[in-house]
Amino acid sequence: MNPLILLVEDDPNILKYLKMTLEHNKCQVVIAENGKKGLEVLSELKDRPDLIICDIMMPEMNGYDFFDAVSNDAAYGDIPFIFLSALDTPEDIRLGKILGADDYLTKPINEDDLLAVIAGKIKRSKKVSFINKMGDARKYLVKAQQIAEKQGRDLWARKISYNHDKLLEQIEKWEKVKKEKDTVKEKIELDSLKETLDLIMQLGLTEAPELIDELPIMLLVISEGGIPAFSNSFTEEWSVDEDIISSFISAFNSFSEELFSKGLDRAKFGDNMLVLDSIGSLTVCYLFKGQSYLAKQRLIQFTRRVQNTASIWKAFKGFKKTHQPIDLSKYSSLQSIITEIFLQKSSEISTSLDN
Repeated sequence: MNPLILLVEDDPNILKYLKMTLEHNKCQVVIAENGKKGLEVLSELKDRPDLIICDIMMPEMNGYDFFDAVSNDAAYGDIPFIFLSALDTPEDIRLGKILGADDYLTKPINEDDLLAVIAGKIKRSKKVSFINKMGDARKYLVKAQQIAEKQGRDLWARKISYNHDKLLEQIEKWEKVKKEKDTVKEKIELDSLKETLDLIMQLGLTEAPELIDELPIMLLVISEGGIPAFSNSFTEEWSVDEDIISSFISAFNSFSEELFSKGLDRAKFGDNMLVLDSIGSLTVCYLFKGQSYLAKQRLIQFTRRVQNTASIWKAFKGFKKTHQPIDLSKYSSLQSIITEIFLQKSSEISTSLDN
């Protein structure tokens, strides 16, 4: 969908020029000749504008008063707003920015500058809105899977988990789109991703494929402050390269707070997936390739088995005082639990949450 822009300008020649320029660059444009008319147009529009461009010196209601009215209206206050004016002194520009406008362009208008500013402001606004919706969808999917599992609806839980994974893939695709596209329209072209999001939000879930065992990469237990209490690598690459583990911990610490504050249970880490659980104040991370559903079940089983095995649980609780990483060679029962849960095929173990 082409971006919708409200253009408020009292000079008919400038209004005509800007309208033609924006429409030539695949924007939809609605116009108003002053701030008062701009408020009327806003109230009559079926869809909210993606951006407002407004002159300052106008009859009936000037740009400052119009901006004040728009920014204090909950329905429109977050729309990107650009002042356009012949007032080009540093004081005028500073005033516009102090009021809270997103940008300030001076006349005569450079077309390239105008399009660059518009693209940047709309892209940022769309990004914030889309990320918020993505976050809402992910929280919804985590909660929905938990409810399905508690009610014993395994097929629904699998379906929800699969769609959560697909949503993470869409987020990654969107990140690439916003880096690669050039035109105003393309910079905010998110329709296909929004359709996926809307489908999930309406519970139009895609059927989950047959369950396939994931490829385990690493199991990591991290204490408060991002200090590793225990790690177990399932691949040779991660076993011998401490820099990889250090990089992973550093990256995890940078986004873990956001994940937990939003109640999320998984993330995409490069080409791999990451699921999370907790044991007291410790965070348990399981990195793997493949579907998340079985991986999450294994992780839940692991945390429960750890808490139910007195010697292992004592060692993990003691880490808070000693800060000595847990040595797997000293706990044969821990090794057995890891082997049983993470290295056997799903057909050979129970995925029941009652275990």
